[in-house]
Amino acid sequence: MGRETLKSVLDTFRLPNGLPWPMPVLLQIDQDSAGRISEGERIALRSRTGQVHAFIDINEIFSYELPEIAEKWFGTTSRSHPGVTKLSAGGSVFVGGDVTLVEALGSPFGQYKLTPAESRYVFTRKGWSKMVGVHVHTVSNRAAEFMHLNALESTHADGLYVSVAADPDIVGGIPPELTLKSYQLVIDFDLYPNGRVVLGCSSDYPRYCGPREVVFTALCYKNMGCDRFIVDGEYGNVADFYSTVDARKLFEQLGDIGVEPIFYDSVGFDPQTQSFHGREAKDPVRTISGSELLEAFRQDKEVPDLHIREVVQEMLRAELTEGRMASIAHRA
Repeated sequence: MGRETLKSVLDTFRLPNGLPWPMPVLLQIDQDSAGRISEGERIALRSRTGQVHAFIDINEIFSYELPEIAEKWFGTTSRSHPGVTKLSAGGSVFVGGDVTLVEALGSPFGQYKLTPAESRYVFTRKGWSKMVGVHVHTVSNRAAEFMHLNALESTHADGLYVSVAADPDIVGGIPPELTLKSYQLVIDFDLYPNGRVVLGCSSDYPRYCGPREVVFTALCYKNMGCDRFIVDGEYGNVADFYSTVDARKLFEQLGDIGVEPIFYDSVGFDPQTQSFHGREAKDPVRTISGSELLEAFRQDKEVPDLHIREVVQEMLRAELTEGRMASIAHRA
């Protein structure tokens, strides 16, 4: 993004042409690097290994006050906020221009990695026109299962698109390959409606910007072919920086963005009927984090079926052998 586009996104949550877009997309460099490039030049964008994946034709090289960006992007300038920390570690010079893809980054997830064109093709081939999308970061669990199936049925959608965030830099917790496997397992065991679910993954990483991130992700799923998007009460939260109602307020502020959010502030469990319920439960079921689940496995503790289905636990315990545990601990 150039200066004008960045300012518009920060101030109005929209591009200069009025289209809703809450997420800054920045190429941040330091002063030394800025002195070696010029406007009108084409430069290569490389991966960490040095491979060229794209080119950018530089339209603009500009400076912008980092505290102003942080305050508007993250709602804070606190260095304890991970997004502010990352932004502050870079330079105050930015490069704007048109990007040309040369070769997309590789993915170890094969058939699950769908481009927007591919996901739309799959939905069309299935004859689906009403789609619910959900972005998952954690292993399949009962509360999430309830939200997914409840949204599918209550909206009378044709299908559900479950996409796992395959963050390559995940620290601790369950690695994305096992999260994918957990969802494939519940689908194979017909715990989701047969023939009404597509499982995929996206090469995603957290931006830590609360409501902006929720709306941005919803727009990504609109691009994938979904007209509804599930928002649970925890998605987009970062410590105590955002409340559960911030995303709802931003959706209301932007109006119709072409994809309808489906909010689940909390999910509860009724022991008498042995069933889940929502969307604002007085007795919410707390979702167990990946790190907590790993610690329970390390201590050979049972995790109640109320939280994680037994078939998923068995798979994870089998996969997370001592060697596997060591590799995850190293990554953490």
